[in-house]
Amino acid sequence: MKSGVKTMLAGGFLLATAIAVPVMIMVPSLSSEGPSGEPFKVPGVGVLDIDAPGRFYVWHEYKGSFEGQRYSSRNRKARGAIIAVKRNGGELIKFVNDESISFSLGNRSKQSLGYIDATEIEPVVIEVSGLEDELIFSASRYQLFKTLRKIGLSVACGAVCGLAGLGFLIWGIFKLVKAGRRERLLAANQPPPLG
Repeated sequence: MKSGVKTMLAGGFLLATAIAVPVMIMVPSLSSEGPSGEPFKVPGVGVLDIDAPGRFYVWHEYKGSFEGQRYSSRNRKARGAIIAVKRNGGELIKFVNDESISFSLGNRSKQSLGYIDATEIEPVVIEVSGLEDELIFSASRYQLFKTLRKIGLSVACGAVCGLAGLGFLIWGIFKLVKAGRRERLLAANQPPPLG
C-alpha cells in the first residue's frame, strides 16, 4: 500500500474520531448531568440527601415517567405550590423561588421552582402543599457549569481531531501526487527495451 494512502486512512480515522469523541463525551454528560433526583408525588413530602454543600433545586417534572407510568402535565409551572424545606429537627431552610431553569432530554422535561443553599451534609425534607392536582416533583443539584465544561471539552477535542485529520488527508493526497509524478518521470527516463 502506498504511503500516501496510509496517511489518508489515518486522516480519515482522525476525522471519524472528531465526530465520535464529542458524541461519546456529550451524550452521557447530558443524560447524567441534568437534574435528577428521586421523584415524589405532591402535594406530599420528599427527601433529599445532601451529599455536599451547594445549591440544590426543587423541580416540577412535568413530563416523564413515575412508577413505570408515562405522564405529561399541561402546565410547566406548578401554580399555587407552597414549598417548605426542613432539616431533620424541623428547622426551616430558606427556599428561594427561581423558575429560571428548564431542562428537557428525550421524554424528560423539568422546570425549576426554586432552590436552597445547603451548608451541611444531611437529609432534608421537602414539604409541598397548596396544589389541587397531583404533580411529580424532584430535588437535586444542577451542575450546569460542569455540563457546559464537558461540552466545551468535547467540542475542543473534536476540533483538534478534525483539524489533524484534515491535515493528514491533505498530506496524504500530496504524497500520492508526488509519488505519481516520480513514477511518470522514472517511466519517461527509462531506456527503450533492447531487442
